[in-house]
Amino acid sequence: MKISRIITRVSHPLRSPAKLKIRYTNQKKRSIPVDSYMKDLHPSQTDILINLLLFVIPINIYVIGEWLGTGVQWALFRYQQSYVGNCILPISNDMGYISLGIYSGKTALSVIVWMVAVILILISLILRVADQKEKTIKRKYCGGILIFAGILFLASCMIQYGFLFDGPAGISIPIGVPMILIAGWWMWSGGCRVFSEIQEEGAVEHDLDDEDPEQNDD
Repeated sequence: MKISRIITRVSHPLRSPAKLKIRYTNQKKRSIPVDSYMKDLHPSQTDILINLLLFVIPINIYVIGEWLGTGVQWALFRYQQSYVGNCILPISNDMGYISLGIYSGKTALSVIVWMVAVILILISLILRVADQKEKTIKRKYCGGILIFAGILFLASCMIQYGFLFDGPAGISIPIGVPMILIAGWWMWSGGCRVFSEIQEEGAVEHDLDDEDPEQNDD
């Protein structure tokens, strides 16, 4: 019975090929539940991946004094080469040096600001993980948190090495800060808007698919 109905439609002289193509496309869309498909496209998984990558990318490359040593600094640790030797120093060591009084002044303040920035990235990650089931609009706030974290990383380097990232303490190149700011901006502005537009387009297509095709021919 379905075959005869298709033959009748094709042989109808008043139906153009373009209309038949539209009808076929709409029938194909009916087989895909648009609502359930769009729900699976919630961007929380992407945001979690972005937050995790911020712990992997190097944030700062630095030179100690008059080339007494060099190092690469990530969010939670740094790798340093100096005349003493090569070593990996986690951020917990720096906090311990502050508590023991080994670090003081600008160095201590720089470490504290860096630690606050790390905590902000962790907060953003926790919020996105907790938001997977609820699917509420917390993404904008997480983007703002990442932007603020990027500013704090930049401020930490400026406190230690000077306003132009070059001073008596050495040289700093905060290569990872732009990536953090871009990630925060994307979550703050583009991500929310794009996702809402996709949802609206999906809702419109679903409404069009629910219409009776015979009414469109009239």
